[in-house]
Amino acid sequence: MGDSYAVFLNRPAHEALVRLKGSKRRAIDKFIDYLSDNPFEESDFSEYDKVGRIVHCKIIRDLAITYYADHAVKELKVIELGPTP
Repeated sequence: MGDSYAVFLNRPAHEALVRLKGSKRRAIDKFIDYLSDNPFEESDFSEYDKVGRIVHCKIIRDLAITYYADHAVKELKVIELGPTP
């Protein structure tokens, strides 16, 4: 799809994704694919990262995926993936 955002995962998020298996992995992959096509989708909550950027967090099962969209260049950056507290 031409309007999809390119998706980038930082190394720790990628390593966490690679370690996931089965339905958890499929659920995260499905959400990332969906978000690539729908970058304005509402997250469960937003917060500021350490540089002052607003990042979004979505809870999927017992995992939290933290990301932000760079709309100027149509990129989605996944910065954290891990268990919910």
